[in-house]
Amino acid sequence: MQLLKVKDVASRLGHSAQTVRNLIARGLLDCYRCPGVRISEEQLTAYLTKAQRRNETRKHPPRSATQSIRHLDADRLREAWKEQGID
Repeated sequence: MQLLKVKDVASRLGHSAQTVRNLIARGLLDCYRCPGVRISEEQLTAYLTKAQRRNETRKHPPRSATQSIRHLDADRLREAWKEQGID
């Protein structure tokens, strides 16, 4: 198993080494802690797969009730409040 250094992963991702360390600290990227921090190809692939899924989810977020309220003008909002018993 080939283990990559933080700077190597940063180079592959196009980010800084500090960003990679932040991903590790936040639990988004798994690593091994041997003499230093090392990331396996499998761990990097798993991170990239999860990141791609997160990005796909963000492209088409589900509409929530609060999102639809944002698009109401003042009159429609007052009407909706009255229907809910809020004056």
